[in-house]
Amino acid sequence: MLTGSHLKIAYVHPQFPEGMAAFSVSDMLALKRLGHRVEVYSLRNPQSDWEHTLQKVGLEDVHVTHTTAGTLARAFLFKLRHPIMAAHMLRLIVRRCHGDREHLFKALAALPRTFEIYAQLEANPPDVVHAFWGHYPSLLIYMVKRFLPRVPATLFLGAYDLRAKFPISADTARIADAVFTHAEINRTEVEALGAPPEKLHVIRRGLDLSAIKRDPNQTRRTRHIVTVSRLTELKRVDLLIRTFALVKKRWPDATLTIVGDGPRRASLDALVAELGLTDVTFTGAQMRADVLPYIAEAPFFLFMSPKERLPNVLKEAMALGCVCVTAYSDGLEELIPSPEYGFILPEPPVEEGARILGELFSGNIDAEPIRARGREQVEALFDVDKAMTRYSEVWSTPRTFPR
Repeated sequence: MLTGSHLKIAYVHPQFPEGMAAFSVSDMLALKRLGHRVEVYSLRNPQSDWEHTLQKVGLEDVHVTHTTAGTLARAFLFKLRHPIMAAHMLRLIVRRCHGDREHLFKALAALPRTFEIYAQLEANPPDVVHAFWGHYPSLLIYMVKRFLPRVPATLFLGAYDLRAKFPISADTARIADAVFTHAEINRTEVEALGAPPEKLHVIRRGLDLSAIKRDPNQTRRTRHIVTVSRLTELKRVDLLIRTFALVKKRWPDATLTIVGDGPRRASLDALVAELGLTDVTFTGAQMRADVLPYIAEAPFFLFMSPKERLPNVLKEAMALGCVCVTAYSDGLEELIPSPEYGFILPEPPVEEGARILGELFSGNIDAEPIRARGREQVEALFDVDKAMTRYSEVWSTPRTFPR
């Protein structure tokens, strides 16, 4: 039952903490600042240093539970106590996922932990349970709304969830008390899944702007470019390196820092060698807080992934005063509505990206007004405190959760 202005909120994650949880860390810190209490239920095993990670980001007081050695035993007992409920969930998964073996196996693998979390929520109900990602965590939201309807339950559906096309996400979107997404461009897709328009809330994912401030006395490195990315095929860091190679022909003192790691690291090293490039630095994987100084020292941020939807890293770069030059991805015009805020490249992006960077290097394009407008844009539209205040208003509004 809702308790007024201060809520106990149960977040459901595939794994927490982990790399993509940087979004939810900011959300949870903002919720704490608003006076709410957050607890986290993770579907998978934790990373080995997860307690240290939580302490480092300021969430050491958040109660987190994971899959343990006893999960299967507790799930078995749950099935003995609730055979009809367990059979219903098993039939749902088989019926909805029989045509997709990957979804079928992953959903079945998540089911024991889903049963365990459900039992914990039944014994100690929160004011609201929220699936931070809308794919396999949607199993729990579905189960809560089907069998524990007095507990408010909400669902987030973002770009990753929409691409994943987990069938039970659609079933859950139809019955959840509210559905959230982070970009207007997602609205049509989410409604097509069956989410009632009156229950759909578009709230952009925000940044903790108090923690993303550049020292005004810090000097930017001249003609320096930075990117932050997982080194995967999808992120197209190879195109970024080829863009830099064209820039380097005209501006021999140009430098590039690539922050991140991934399975393409070796092939990207080989590409740098093949192109005869110098002044390319790979930092490897970094904690999120350690990424920001790399961005702050760079005047320009280059990004080539076409599959993001309002990526946080572009918001961070704009907040730190970088001029962003980026490949187009769906919804990006919500962040960069015109060249007065940054540059969205046409496909293929390499030659145009090199041309724009050259114009910025030469001063033919004045970077300073773009830096200022970029920061203002992020402050106006992507502030995490404003975003989580809106979430709290939805969760606290009685009409959101009709009894």
